[in-house]
Amino acid sequence: MPYKNKDEAKAYWKRYRKKNKEKIAEYQKEHFKKTYPKNRKKNIEESKKWNKENKDKFNKNMEKYSLKNKKECKARKLAQYHIKIPKEYLCEKCKKELAKERHHENYDKPFKVDLVCKKCHTKLDKKRKVKI
Repeated sequence: MPYKNKDEAKAYWKRYRKKNKEKIAEYQKEHFKKTYPKNRKKNIEESKKWNKENKDKFNKNMEKYSLKNKKECKARKLAQYHIKIPKEYLCEKCKKELAKERHHENYDKPFKVDLVCKKCHTKLDKKRKVKI
């Protein structure tokens, strides 16, 4: 598809993405499932490197996120400050791994948290997204 100029190409791809939103999302989801586990360490390292190199952009994005999700951020900060995770404390869900994270079922109750491992926290968050 030859384009007359850069703006025409941008407009075309913008329309294409809007028209095929679900198809693209499904492809990305499948692609992510296949590639992410293989490249997890590399992805994390690259992300940290980008965050350091682009501190202004990173801080701007974090600020946008906190403005958009005030209730969640406030609940997380309160829980992080007031609720310490004891050493050697097992996950409240699976009772197998050490609890490393705090999970809010309801952000209106910032001090009501479950102390869970990373794996269980991910599962609980996925369940919440399905409900919404």
